Amino acid sequence: GITQNLKACGLRVKNVNKRSDEEHKQPFQDRMAAFLETAETDLKDQRKTLKRCTKKFDEVVKYFQFSNKGKPPTPYDFFSMWSPFCKDFMTIWQLEQRRIVKERMKEAQGSAKRLKTATNCNIVTKKSQTAGLKSKLKSWRESKE
Repeated sequence: GITQNLKACGLRVKNVNKRSDEEHKQPFQDRMAAFLETAETDLKDQRKTLKRCTKKFDEVVKYFQFSNKGKPPTPYDFFSMWSPFCKDFMTIWQLEQRRIVKERMKEAQGSAKRLKTATNCNIVTKKSQTAGLKSKLKSWRESKE
């Protein structure tokens, strides 16, 4: 993997430094030393991140009580089921929110009608204007005429 490739790169750098004349070693030696140091630090950080992610994944699997028929669950096994569930949940949530908005609109219209008949006053309702391109062009044309 990456660790073996990094070690092989370090060995090649040492080999080049051994075979090179002193006058030709720079700037190769300094740049490669800096590169190898940065690469090793990055690799250690990535290993720590992998361990944290593995731990978090195990916690999620335990929380949702996911089992993979006796085998240890892999991210592919878990997320191949989790992703469709999330999509279905989002769709149902949006439909429910639309239903609630319609229900509240009906209640508001009913309240306005009751208020109008109870107070016997003239309540004027207007259609809400859309903010789309067509309505803007229409209002612009009307203002020009």
